Amino acid sequence: MTPDIPFALWLLRKARGLTQRELAQKSKATREQVSDWEVGTKSPTIKSFLHICNGLNVSPGACLRIAEARNSGLVLLKKPAQRVEEWRRAA
Repeated sequence: MTPDIPFALWLLRKARGLTQRELAQKSKATREQVSDWEVGTKSPTIKSFLHICNGLNVSPGACLRIAEARNSGLVLLKKPAQRVEEWRRAA
């Protein structure tokens, strides 16, 4: 099973109290890229993943452990793409 990187990025960003724009500025990315990575429509390159982990002040290993925990059922939250769609319908 592959790690749920989009979920881990979203969870860590929320835990740090950052907006997508703030994380993008810290991570040498655009807000749109952060959104795409969190929703899972695109995957970050390894270089981008390292920058985003740095912007989140977390090791890449810790991010991957959160992503793995999500897939093992330890973290029981909806996937970011489902969450975004629900927010869009509610707006």
